Amino acid sequence: MKAIKFAMVQMDIIHGDIDANENHVTTLLDDVEKHGADLVVFPELWNTGYDLERLDFLRCRSEQSMKFLRQQAKDRHIMIVGGSIPEKKDGVFYNMCPVITELGTVAGKYRKAHLFPLALHEHRYFSPGSEWGIVETEKFTLGTMLCYDLRFPELCRNLVLRGANLIVVPAQWPAARENHWRVLLQARAIENQAFLLGVNRIGRDDNGLIYHGHSMAVAPDGT
Repeated sequence: MKAIKFAMVQMDIIHGDIDANENHVTTLLDDVEKHGADLVVFPELWNTGYDLERLDFLRCRSEQSMKFLRQQAKDRHIMIVGGSIPEKKDGVFYNMCPVITELGTVAGKYRKAHLFPLALHEHRYFSPGSEWGIVETEKFTLGTMLCYDLRFPELCRNLVLRGANLIVVPAQWPAARENHWRVLLQARAIENQAFLLGVNRIGRDDNGLIYHGHSMAVAPDGT
């Protein structure tokens, strides 16, 4: 894998306020652009938070968020892993991670396979995806997972077997289980001899959950 410069955006997310979150992202990308990153990764559901009760209302705006990300990538000539946004396809909602090239084109979409059944009851609102999230670039082959997916080693293993050497994990991982977050990221990197980027949010959401971030870049030796 060739050397790359990446940015992990560890941001607070305003529950259900897409305009405010997009404005925040614009400001953050201004800073990222100054540092010349090749790749930027956002947290899971960066535009809405876990405002699952209003998915139908927020879905239309999330389609605009896709256009927003594509324009940002094109204008700044930077590759964006857009955390995830709610997506409705064939009448079904998915927690979808878009990968956007520096030309503003959508190189791939990954729909979260393992939906968290506790606390926020994600499985009641989203349907699980069934396709691998892999995107090939000149410098690396990218594999994508989302948050709770990290607990299932077979998903990461299959991405690596299909050629991925850089795995990104956008997340909303609560502070109460942050020790799991660190250990699992290191374990997936070591057992698969791959690089992992775990990008988590910060702050407190309207569901009462607290997030401490602890975003990590992990090498194949676990460091």
